[in-house]
Parts: sequence; C-alpha cells; structure tokens
Amino acid sequence: MALQLHFSFQLALLKSNCMVKKMMYLSIYLRKRFLLLKSYFKVSSPEVLSSFINRLTMWWFNELCRLGVKKPLEPSDLYSLNDDDSSTVLVPRWSKLWEKKLNGKKRSF
Repeated sequence: MALQLHFSFQLALLKSNCMVKKMMYLSIYLRKRFLLLKSYFKVSSPEVLSSFINRLTMWWFNELCRLGVKKPLEPSDLYSLNDDDSSTVLVPRWSKLWEKKLNGKKRSF
C-alpha cells in the first residue's frame, strides 16, 4: 500500500513537472509572439486599433503630429498603409463606381 502511494505521488510530481515545463515553453512562445505582434502594431497605423470616438476625432493621429512638431517627419516615422487603404483595393472599387457613373449619364459628344 505504501509503495502504491509512493508511486502515485512520484507520478503526480512527474506530471506536474511536465506541466510546469509546458507552461514555461508556452510562456516563452507567447512572449516571443507578443514581441512580434508588438513590433507589427508599432509599425501599423494606430487607426486600426482605435475606437469609434478616436477615429471620429482623429485622436489616433496626435502622436504623429507631436513628432512632426518636434522634428521634420521622415518616411521611417510614418505608419505603414492599412490594407483597406491600398491602391490594390481602392482602384477596383473606384473603377466600378466610375463606370457606373459614366454609363448612367448620356454622353453629349
């Protein structure tokens, strides 16, 4: 009986030790992933994560304005363009609207 209890206790310790190691590896993985995401969001526009009120008042833009007051802005100071604001997305939308507008009007020539 004592041997079974001792064996069960050792098995529980082994499992907990494995769980601690898994948790350590998981925390290291998540920390690295967080640092990668943090560097991504540092480069991306803060408009992406801003609230409705911040977008309405353009409050997310203040940091860039402060930086522009302190020193002339350089291309490295600017945020990367949001995917929805890129020309690959906007040009097809604009073309559809433009064609619809042109087809709706009668040409005078």
